[in-house]
Parts: sequence; C-alpha cells; structure tokens
Amino acid sequence: MPLTQPREVTRRRLSLRRVVVNQNPAPNARREAAAPSAMATVKSAVARLEALVRDNRGATAAAHAAAHAAPAPAAEAVPLEALMRGATTLPILHNGEVYTLRKTRYGKLILTK
Repeated sequence: MPLTQPREVTRRRLSLRRVVVNQNPAPNARREAAAPSAMATVKSAVARLEALVRDNRGATAAAHAAAHAAPAPAAEAVPLEALMRGATTLPILHNGEVYTLRKTRYGKLILTK
C-alpha cells in the first residue's frame, strides 16, 4: 500500500500564488537616474581635486617663475595618498563620464569606466 501525503501538504503544493506586476514606469526612471550617494561621492572627489589644485597653485607660483627660465619638466608628481586619503577607490569626472581609480591590495592601480 503506497504512502500518501497528508491532505494539507498536497493542497499547499498545488496552490497558486498571484503575482502582481507593477505597471508604474517610476522604477525604471529611478534605475536610470544616478544614485544620490554616488553623486555625492563624485562631488566630494571633485572638491578634493579642486582643493589640491588650489593648494598647489600658491606653492608652485614661485617655482613656476624659476622654472620658466629653465626647460619645463614633464609634470609634477602627486603622491597617491594625497589623492586617495585612505580610501581604496576614487571617482574621477572626465568629459562628463565618471571613471573609478581603484587601488588593489597588491598596490596596483586600476582605472575603470
């Protein structure tokens, strides 16, 4: 004689659940818009870069006058710690696109779009 399952278990297995699909287009619009936290991060990174440039302008004004007479060097190197300030990622805004500079645990730098 085969064993049968209790009646309530069988009923649960055969029951159908109603799935409601939201026809509201608002979730799609929300996905396409940038997240507020991401925009705040980008704005913070841009502010840090602007502050670094502003701080370096005053310090390099005298050096620029002295270097103007000599051949110009390629570019002045900025320490990575000054840009990253302890973070592992740095969003960079370039030509309206946001790029991410990431430092790996092995010390490598990766720039992604």
